[in-house]
Amino acid sequence: MVKKYTIKDIAKKAGVSVSTVSRAINNTDDINIETKYKINEIIKELNYNPNPAAKALVGRSSKYIAIIVPNIHHSVISKMVQGIMTKLEEYGFDVLLLDYNESREKEEYYCSIIDQKMIDGLIMITSIAKAEDILAISRKIPTVLIERIIESEDIDSVFIDEDSAMYQLLEYLKKKGHHNIGFINGEKGTSSAELRIKSYFESMNKLNLNYDENCIIHTNWSMLGGREAFNKLIKNKCECTAIVCASDQLAMGAIGAAYTLGISVPKNISILGFDNFDDGLISIPPLTTLDYPAYKMGEVAADCILEKIKDGRIKSKKIILPVSLIERDSVKSII
Repeated sequence: MVKKYTIKDIAKKAGVSVSTVSRAINNTDDINIETKYKINEIIKELNYNPNPAAKALVGRSSKYIAIIVPNIHHSVISKMVQGIMTKLEEYGFDVLLLDYNESREKEEYYCSIIDQKMIDGLIMITSIAKAEDILAISRKIPTVLIERIIESEDIDSVFIDEDSAMYQLLEYLKKKGHHNIGFINGEKGTSSAELRIKSYFESMNKLNLNYDENCIIHTNWSMLGGREAFNKLIKNKCECTAIVCASDQLAMGAIGAAYTLGISVPKNISILGFDNFDDGLISIPPLTTLDYPAYKMGEVAADCILEKIKDGRIKSKKIILPVSLIERDSVKSII
């Protein structure tokens, strides 16, 4: 029996989404000429004859992009979503927002059902999902990741220069005379936490700075997590003079814990953040951190998904955005 090929077979062989194949079949203008030619050649090769009803159905665009986020209440995540939505609205796209509230089980559920939703593309922010699950989705739906990198020809990634960011913070502390520097990181297994702990160790080594395992801790991505982590570091007799936190929320939680314990920031210990949380400017003391381009990251991710949907772009992109130091009052010079 001769195999009857489907539109999904064509998409897989061409390395594009089903919606891109549909646009080629329907001869629409919003597709790259080279991509359209490649798809048409595969159609001829496989002797594919689309069903007219299926052709019409698949050819419709839902004009919805799904965004899977860990916690919409986080200032940085919220800014990313704002950047995405503003850009997509310019092109007539709406958003389906799925918040898994930092639950692995809930994100896994969203990943398992996402291809059943009427969406044209997917943007995932700081995902903790398994790489193989995301790869499976990307073969069916145009996919862009923010703050996560998965090596794939199908997936775009938008992220900051993590190594430069961490190096700037640690170099700044070294210039202020700090050599024993602790680290409060986010939850193990999350993409941002994995990137930041790697950058922390590499930058500490490059700068010939000391680290003590008793002064490195993982916690959940929240102010409460930062408070609990700081309390544990003090209980473990961590003797660092400064602590870098993997987010401003963690840093503000640590500052609150220090106040409760009667430890003055920055007189007794210096604390730095990472992503310019809105309230960091009015914390006591105002938080030294990084000028993190959250809104811009959202805009860039939206541009990427639009290119994949409207232009049929196949080759993946990895886009790195720069960061810079914001010096406030939470660090003391001990030279």
